[in-house]
Amino acid sequence: MNQYSYISKHCSERLKERSKLSNEKLIEILDCGFYLKLWDDYELEHILMYSCVDKDYYVVVQHNSGLVITILNKNYYKDYVISEHNLSVAKNQNTFI
Repeated sequence: MNQYSYISKHCSERLKERSKLSNEKLIEILDCGFYLKLWDDYELEHILMYSCVDKDYYVVVQHNSGLVITILNKNYYKDYVISEHNLSVAKNQNTFI
């Protein structure tokens, strides 16, 4: 993303339901690039990230304006097959946050 990240109300609610991460920590992960981009189109990026706090993987959907639309547990994400290699890369991107 070229813009700084900011969290939608919907994403904030999903984050509270699905993760121990705070809004601020999610923004830090995204703005520092500690993730693997799965794919993007003209407006949206689908981002795979690992949460050390949760010991789990999430897919973040972010608009090119920086708005974080939602966060999904990797098991809920059906738009893209996430390989073991991609999981490993995403985890290695974020091993200290």
